[in-house]
Amino acid sequence: RGSWENLGRIHSEVPQCDAIIAQDDAVAVYLFEHPDEIGKIERVLSLYQEGMKQVVLGNTTIEEISKLSHFGAME
Repeated sequence: RGSWENLGRIHSEVPQCDAIIAQDDAVAVYLFEHPDEIGKIERVLSLYQEGMKQVVLGNTTIEEISKLSHFGAME
């Protein structure tokens, strides 16, 4: 809820702040649901890279695991 609330604060009739922190996917959904706000977000920066964890069966081969990852090197 935090990202969504922050987006609402910055785009309210009387903005409550000049900058916010919001997750990328929340911004994408917000702009999809509020197309009139597109172009009003001046800059989006990543604060940190989100990781992905995978749970696999013990008998899974490395070749099979590599097919699951579309995000580069695995941990």
